[in-house]
Amino acid sequence: MTDPFDRSIPGYTELKGWPKPPVYPESISEICLYRDGTVVVSIQGSMDFFFEPNLGRLCYGDSHKADNAAFIKKGSHFESELYSYFETARKKLSIEEFSLSDIKLFNKCFKRAKVYSGV
Repeated sequence: MTDPFDRSIPGYTELKGWPKPPVYPESISEICLYRDGTVVVSIQGSMDFFFEPNLGRLCYGDSHKADNAAFIKKGSHFESELYSYFETARKKLSIEEFSLSDIKLFNKCFKRAKVYSGV
């Protein structure tokens, strides 16, 4: 497997492919809100993504301050796949597993990220 990270611009790592194969069926396992406004979303298979608090971009990693943080490469095939994965997983969110406020928060962040990316 080739390295999915593009580190050609120092301090601006981009992710252009899945760091490991995603687990299907699509599923969100956790939604967390940090004090600084960062919203972290874990998907099945132990991969974390977050919506950065300034522009709302969907990014990979534990948070924007983490060593593993990377922007999703805009316009990439991976970006389309990731948004499709989240769209399918979003439709499966239920109040039996998540609070209504967590579901609304995710939907708000996801909608904002889609506007930014143009997906």
